Amino acid sequence: MTGGLATSRILTLLASVVGARILEVEEFGRFTLFVTVALLMADMGRPIDNAYVRETSGKHNVDAESYYHYSVRLKLALVAVALLAWIPVWAYSGSVYASIPGIIGAAMVVGSFWMITYSLLSDFQRRQQFMRVGLLNPLTGLTLLLAVAVVAAGGEPGLGAVVICTLVLSLAVAVFNLALIFKRRAARLYGDERKRFLKLVWVFFSSGAVLQLAGRLDTLLVAAMTNMRELAYYGAAARTAGPVGMLGAGAGMLLLPVARQAYESSRGLHDYVRRSLLYNMAQLAVLALLFAFSDQIVLWLFGEGYGASAVILKWLLLSRMLSALVVPYRVLLQASQRPGRLFSLSLIRMFSGAAGILALVPVMGASGAAVGLSVGEFVTLCSAAAFVHRGWRHDREF
Repeated sequence: MTGGLATSRILTLLASVVGARILEVEEFGRFTLFVTVALLMADMGRPIDNAYVRETSGKHNVDAESYYHYSVRLKLALVAVALLAWIPVWAYSGSVYASIPGIIGAAMVVGSFWMITYSLLSDFQRRQQFMRVGLLNPLTGLTLLLAVAVVAAGGEPGLGAVVICTLVLSLAVAVFNLALIFKRRAARLYGDERKRFLKLVWVFFSSGAVLQLAGRLDTLLVAAMTNMRELAYYGAAARTAGPVGMLGAGAGMLLLPVARQAYESSRGLHDYVRRSLLYNMAQLAVLALLFAFSDQIVLWLFGEGYGASAVILKWLLLSRMLSALVVPYRVLLQASQRPGRLFSLSLIRMFSGAAGILALVPVMGASGAAVGLSVGEFVTLCSAAAFVHRGWRHDREF
């Protein structure tokens, strides 16, 4: 699964590289906004998927089908909302990309189409077919890359062509997935079962939406507080740093199985500390290498017009280094079975990062957003260490 997510981020990076080569700098800034909003919209359907997996765990396939179909219908309602919100903007502006509201509306529609693909992933996850999850995870990134590649090969590059091509390809994939989903018949969900499922969706949404927004907040604030050229520079750096973030996700998955043992015995604690140090040293070595060659990496990927992105990338890599140090503490909080602490830590990360961005972007431009993220990660690291040490005596069993 982690490999699939990493592949998706790499494909998104490749799409951004091709986009930067065929678009003007300001147009690439709009393209960055388009991709960010589309990914955010797609992730807003995750609470529905999580509720489906949670509610149907241990149920027979026949019983689970009703919940599966109902979860997809909820997503189709979100597709309808996105279309209804976008069509008036499109009709008023006369183009899908002539205005920022038009770009945002088109991105919401694309993201709503990507939600349908995520429904297939959730069903494979419930059936514990993780190989299929890993293979399908990159599908959204592949769709975006194909759209940009088609436009680049067509000889008339432009943001409008990229947006329209992405819409068409995403719609085709969504229709194909819907045909696969509704090919399997299921009884409708009624009464108390539907109410219980909707309550569970709301529980996941109330916490998950905060996490999803926190992951995209930096780009959205840069778009709101600066101009499209600054956003283009920030987008190039952020996409370059994106795949690196999967190192922390991979380390977290490797540490989680042994995290509970850290609370049960001194030997388990020593083993957890040893593994944490090993994984952190490996991550920091990779990040330090990328930091040293960040100037060359940006120029090689995006071209000489994006030299300003190199400084932003350095600060983003610093924030990734701090984030890598947070992972062992975060995993311990997850293993302590106290979700309130983990949610509080996510809120601290979001608000401290947002405060840093709001304070520094007016002074430093797009670079200020990257510095603000580093400040937020440092505050998160201190808070995570405090949470673990404060609850250690209570949670440990030896």
